[in-house]
Amino acid sequence: MFRFFFLIVLFLVNTSVYAHEFWLVPSSFRPDLLAILAIHTLVGHKFEGENFPRNPNHIQQFIFANINGVAPISGMDGKLPAGVMRVRTPGIHTIGYFSNRSFTELDAAKFEQYLRESGFEHVIDIRAKKNESQKKGLEYFSRCVKTMVAVNKDFNGPYDHIFGFPLELVPEDNPFIFEGQKEFSVRLLYQGKPLVGVLVQATPKNNKDQTWEKRTNEEGRVMIPISCGGAWLINTVHIVALPAGMEADWESFWASLYLEFPEPKPAPDQENVEKPKTPKEEEKK
Repeated sequence: MFRFFFLIVLFLVNTSVYAHEFWLVPSSFRPDLLAILAIHTLVGHKFEGENFPRNPNHIQQFIFANINGVAPISGMDGKLPAGVMRVRTPGIHTIGYFSNRSFTELDAAKFEQYLRESGFEHVIDIRAKKNESQKKGLEYFSRCVKTMVAVNKDFNGPYDHIFGFPLELVPEDNPFIFEGQKEFSVRLLYQGKPLVGVLVQATPKNNKDQTWEKRTNEEGRVMIPISCGGAWLINTVHIVALPAGMEADWESFWASLYLEFPEPKPAPDQENVEKPKTPKEEEKK
């Protein structure tokens, strides 16, 4: 537990805010029926991270949902992988992990940098109005992360399952059958309701330096242009003020969604598309 907490704080202090991304990585996005599926918990930056063993003190919920309902994911405490399950049902399994709350403390400059990079200018303004710009950042944080797999090449199932985590990214399209000629719809929920105006980022593993970002609209939705196939990491963070008298002044919730998309189909070659014949052309036949 201490090692995990130390590394999280190290990422917070020494790198940009999204250098402490946390995400779930399945051993296969498309496991065979009855296969043993490993689920790894990683913390790092742009798909490069450290794989952490299972820590029961850190886990509030580690679960999956399929057509039969919701069930827990087991594992051996202190061992890798963090989760393991035998997949006994065809179809999509959405996997979720909700961590217990942790505490972190940052000096004022680093905290403001973190706020600015996360799109939390309103928090910077609040601190300034309270003459707290030079105050250390005292914060609780927790993780609300998801991934999904399709068992036995069956792409039916609850890809849009809502676990009820405090902050949750919910795909509104099925990633396994998604066609890349349109945008991928994701909704952000906070306490079960759409969250407006929060920054969401999406990065493809095949092009780690290409990060897309946009704020959620009035329905809590973002439309992500999926430019290539393979794994994508979608993430966001939301912060709220805490009542006076607590150990921390703020609480943040970090959500991520780790998905695999098929390679997009090429757009039709308009030059080679046969144009409909005019009546005169038809008469010449």
